[in-house]
Amino acid sequence: MDLTKDETKNLNNTKTVFNIPPLTKQQAKFTLGRKLTDNAWQVYATSESRKHKNTKDKVYSLKHLFQEPREKASKTKFDFKDIAKHAAKKHKN
Repeated sequence: MDLTKDETKNLNNTKTVFNIPPLTKQQAKFTLGRKLTDNAWQVYATSESRKHKNTKDKVYSLKHLFQEPREKASKTKFDFKDIAKHAAKKHKN
């Protein structure tokens, strides 16, 4: 049995009131007043973890916005003229 929108809203309200970002399964059971199946809990936990990106210091970096884009190592471009000169040198040796 999956969580309804009202139950999800209730869990989110509980998180904000008690200032507990990740609820445990036991806290969710107590808040909802019923048992949660493993599948229902996994769906809820996954959806919550996708909402917030976990970083060490909870600060998102904007550094990449102010850097010049790196150029990929370009492959050397050979003309047919260069290939012909190289073949001629190899043929002489």
